[in-house]
Amino acid sequence: VGEDTQRSLIGHTLVDWKRIDRIFISSMDPESVLGLPGMLCTISASRSKGHEAADVPVHVYGPPNLVQFVSSMLAVSRTYLEMPVVLHELTPGRVSEADMEIKEVLKRSRLYACKLPPDALNPQGYYDGELKSMLRRSAKSAEVGSASKANDLRAGTLPQRLPGPGDPTRKDISISNMVWTVRIDSEWVVQASPLKNTIPTFGFKAIESDRSGRLYPAVAQALGVFDSKQYADLKCGRPVFNEQGVEIRPEECVGPNRRGRTVGIVPSCVDSELFARNMVSVDLLIHGMTCREDGAGAAGKAMGGGKRRGGLLSLGKRAGACAKALGARELVLWQAQTSFLDLEEGEADALVNDIVDEVKEVVGDGVDVALGGAFPAHQWTETLADERPPDCPEALQHLL
Repeated sequence: VGEDTQRSLIGHTLVDWKRIDRIFISSMDPESVLGLPGMLCTISASRSKGHEAADVPVHVYGPPNLVQFVSSMLAVSRTYLEMPVVLHELTPGRVSEADMEIKEVLKRSRLYACKLPPDALNPQGYYDGELKSMLRRSAKSAEVGSASKANDLRAGTLPQRLPGPGDPTRKDISISNMVWTVRIDSEWVVQASPLKNTIPTFGFKAIESDRSGRLYPAVAQALGVFDSKQYADLKCGRPVFNEQGVEIRPEECVGPNRRGRTVGIVPSCVDSELFARNMVSVDLLIHGMTCREDGAGAAGKAMGGGKRRGGLLSLGKRAGACAKALGARELVLWQAQTSFLDLEEGEADALVNDIVDEVKEVVGDGVDVALGGAFPAHQWTETLADERPPDCPEALQHLL
């Protein structure tokens, strides 16, 4: 959440600031965190008193020292926020039960904080970040969550696959093998994985819940099912009986279950191999392409001290290797700063083509490769699956 992020979101017509309630910080690098206090103020200004989302908390997840940075900035500026803000520090080690509880940090700014252990050291195995679960745990529930977002029961989400209980006494877990899992709600889970970089840095994977198949009401009615409650049973995979007492199976009027999408987000780093190893697979990978080339840091050494053009080509290959290891169907190379390219006029188009060609050599033609950020926006390529009920009677096929 640098200043570039906030400026780009302000000019984005599809972003509703009032509805932003989860923010993930990849590192304490200035380009990743300096814009956070301003973003919180912008969200607060968009939530006027009495609005339905005025008291819905904003949850911020990030590396150690996140609480110190945000609390210092808000305290010095004497900032008042309309909504509560809960800071969650992803802690690479054991966390006591007391530190996992949400505590007040700065009253005027309605700021709260807690620490989250990795899954392997978490007695629950993951962190349940859904507001209703947090209210049951938090002693400050009246303040931290006086309002919540309701789940849409029509979404048809299926049970999520979550890690089993961890062992807080383990001492054989290295930071490179740690994963933090946060259950956002019934529809989304977000996982964090460390990345190789000069400062502590995280990559994130957003996992959408699988959903039950599409119900075809016209087919159900032709089979003699008219009750909306029976529609819900069919969506949940349970057979029902029509008015004539004939059993109607879900396979006759409900399509197959739909697999949830997965998105990997890897910020600029020295190497993303750890992310590929810990996150296993994603459908879409967004990989950062910004890397300082001062010749002194690890990033500069990794690029061999070459020119920026050569460095970007090298980063593209590395991003391609990560996408290939994750089995991604789409790869977006994200370059946030046009000024960093330092190219002569007319060279940008040639560089884009060169980077895409370099990446294609790594991932092959089966992966869609595009550039985003400073370059033209990426458009998701939706794969249309066959959603028709597998056992729909042939006489009712025309109703699909």
